[in-house]
Amino acid sequence: MTHKIVAIAGSTRAASLHKQLVRAAAHEAERLGASATVVDLSDHPMPLYDGDLEDAEGVPGSARELHAVLADADVVFIASPEYNGGYTAVLKNAIDWVTRVEKQVFQRPTVLASASPGRGGGAKGLAGLRTTLEHMAVPVVAEFSVPGAGPGFADHPVVRDLIRSSLEQAFDSEELAVAS
Repeated sequence: MTHKIVAIAGSTRAASLHKQLVRAAAHEAERLGASATVVDLSDHPMPLYDGDLEDAEGVPGSARELHAVLADADVVFIASPEYNGGYTAVLKNAIDWVTRVEKQVFQRPTVLASASPGRGGGAKGLAGLRTTLEHMAVPVVAEFSVPGAGPGFADHPVVRDLIRSSLEQAFDSEELAVAS
């Protein structure tokens, strides 16, 4: 069985460390025999979630498109920066809109990752993201942070090993879920 991974960066910055992480995750997934789709939230612009807007106009097409991409995934890899001790508003907004589409698509084995030039590696932001996802019954099967990250950090063998072992955990978890 070929696994399908969707890798999402929680940042829209062109030179984002987290876009480096998701590209590295896609590469490692493919090395493990999986297919990978990298999602750039810049390609899925959405208005701020507003129930009145949803009532008036429905769920935006970009949220439905992202929902369709996630619906095809076996595993989700999310790399998000830490902004003021939390995860990004663009990622939270995407989650809020995507969950408004009829079928829940986030309930897949999920890996969380962050990176930062600082000593914490963005770990505080992942704590809030984990809380949100666990509230939605998402199985977070692996999580890691990379402190001291800079240009090219995602190609470092230690980072590649973290990504690979996290994906292997997710793939094993997914296989167990399918078998039960």
